[in-house]
Amino acid sequence: VFTSCMLNIFGVVIFLRTGWTVGNAGIALSLFIVLLTLLISLIPVLSAIGIIDHIDHIESGGIYFVLTHILGARIGATVGILYCFGQAASISLFSSGFGESLAETTSWDNHWAARTIALIAALTILGIILAGVKWVVKLQLLLLAVLVISVLDFVVGTFAHTDLANGLTGYKEENMVKNINPKFSEGQSFFTVFGVFFSTATGIMAGINMSGDLKNPGENIPTGTLAALGVSGLLYMLFALLLGAVCTREALLSDYMIASKVALVGVLFLFGLYISSLSSCLGAQYAAPRIIQCIGRDSVIPLIKALGKGRGANQEPYAASIFVGLIAIILILIGNVNSLAPVVTMPFLMTYAAVNYAYFKLVMCMDLQKRRKLIEEGVLVDDTPKSPKNEETRLVSKAEMMDGLLAKDYGTGIENGQIVGGNTVPDVTEKSDVGEKENLDKDTKEDNVGVPVDNGGVTVDSIGVTVDNVGISMDNSEDDAGNNTSMIVDNRGNEDGGNQGDTNTDVDYCELDVGEETELYSKENEKEESKKKIDNLKPKPCYPKSHFTVEIEQKRWTVYSQLVNRWISLAGAFASVFMMFLIHWGYALANISAGLLIYIYIGQTNPGVMKGIAYDFNFARWVQSLWEKLRRRSPNQHRVVKMDTSIPYEITLFQVTEENPDFSNRERRHHSSVVKIISP
Repeated sequence: VFTSCMLNIFGVVIFLRTGWTVGNAGIALSLFIVLLTLLISLIPVLSAIGIIDHIDHIESGGIYFVLTHILGARIGATVGILYCFGQAASISLFSSGFGESLAETTSWDNHWAARTIALIAALTILGIILAGVKWVVKLQLLLLAVLVISVLDFVVGTFAHTDLANGLTGYKEENMVKNINPKFSEGQSFFTVFGVFFSTATGIMAGINMSGDLKNPGENIPTGTLAALGVSGLLYMLFALLLGAVCTREALLSDYMIASKVALVGVLFLFGLYISSLSSCLGAQYAAPRIIQCIGRDSVIPLIKALGKGRGANQEPYAASIFVGLIAIILILIGNVNSLAPVVTMPFLMTYAAVNYAYFKLVMCMDLQKRRKLIEEGVLVDDTPKSPKNEETRLVSKAEMMDGLLAKDYGTGIENGQIVGGNTVPDVTEKSDVGEKENLDKDTKEDNVGVPVDNGGVTVDSIGVTVDNVGISMDNSEDDAGNNTSMIVDNRGNEDGGNQGDTNTDVDYCELDVGEETELYSKENEKEESKKKIDNLKPKPCYPKSHFTVEIEQKRWTVYSQLVNRWISLAGAFASVFMMFLIHWGYALANISAGLLIYIYIGQTNPGVMKGIAYDFNFARWVQSLWEKLRRRSPNQHRVVKMDTSIPYEITLFQVTEENPDFSNRERRHHSSVVKIISP
């Protein structure tokens, strides 16, 4: 992970644009740009680490899998496509840097010469990927060693020689004084310079994209990614300080290859530059098609479903690789390094914002589940302020619901007030015939469609219960903290539908949303023996477990888990979006608009995609609840909690026949007889 991240982070921009950055922003602001870049990159890395700590098994798909697991396939695919576009743009950026440096080295002072070299490099990388030459990927340690040699060549060169003709004066205090303050050239500003330099940090998610290939991703990804970010940050600052100390400002602004002239042996430095460019291209060309393949294979976006197909024994994504390569070629023909860098920056900033928000939403949803569990157990009182929209909505425990059901007579043999949580229920019809009781037991086993009660094995049978005006819905109901309060009642009275705690029965209950009415029912297992008691019958689950039943908890504890904070992640999400507009508001609007179009397209063509495990939390409702709390900041001097014991819903009886004492001695089932007509 460390090697892959270093090869993707320490890219062509460091070799070609660090001097230009110092010349425009000065040494002080250049160091600030480096620190700001590291900070903006560090927050999503920590957020991703926090998310990984809450996932049992990390599958392939990289950033797409992480976002889909938390935010749902709709958002995951949207951000995943934009991220892959950013990877394709980075291929064009690194190829353009390679072409620019090689053209200047060979004295081909022509933009089209640089673009031609860049096109050849991009096509070569695409050919290597399509040929399946995996030995290139396995040479990462050797490539990293070449980068280390080129950095040492640069550092030694600052002490070893001078070149006044090219603006290399050696270490002078005069250079530090003149270069400490910013002096932006025409058309440049702090944010344009930052947009160019920030593209160096776009490879920080390379470790997460390797999630499917790692034996222990929960430990390897945090360690390798943070180590690579720290080492590259130190090298960034080292380059900025040394170039500002030994070069004149005019040389920094006018000569993109000034760093190669500072190096002791320029060939080694250039070799490192070329290796850096090609390895970054190779990493992006290898990772992006696999993310697109995962999206196409999951059929989230029908338009690119064909890109999900693979060839060969390893299902290599040839179609997706060609698609990414074509995008890179088009961008190479359009722009150069300075114009492509902001284009590369935008999708990655959006991805970082999505990762930060995903961790925030995950932790908020986990806290919501814990709060619901405490409310169920009676430890907490649900004193959440109700908005006018949801004033009538409240959670109903199983005990309350069954007390209300059993306290009334709905033609089931239970008289008013006879049972409220008791253990025995005398039948309304006393039967002395043993055969009648056996028939009743047999018919109950075969046709029971009721609401089993844990108390004494009571079954409320042969009724249809309609629950009106509860305000509970599988999909649409939310509490005032912006969180879904859909209730799946189980045999312990849980309201969140989670499998929390131990139980001695497998009875599952379902809530079916039928518009304004909600019907609670269960189906019993038809293979149970006829002589077993009704309370031991095990009904089949009537609805598959969904995302509502997923209990979020931290799966592993690491040292890095202590560094993650939900509020820092939320601030990082807003900061990433804010920086997008500061760098280039046009590109920012274009990326956001593209994301919205993809999001709407998925909703129209594939509305049934998987929702994330943090779906219960709703950010808009959470903000609204905070605003409502701020409006009621005056403390209540006398606070009284009044428990409402009445039934919060109406119950309507559905019964085929009315009560009649004429046939009270017969069991409750349909009877038939054969009448033979005798002809006269």
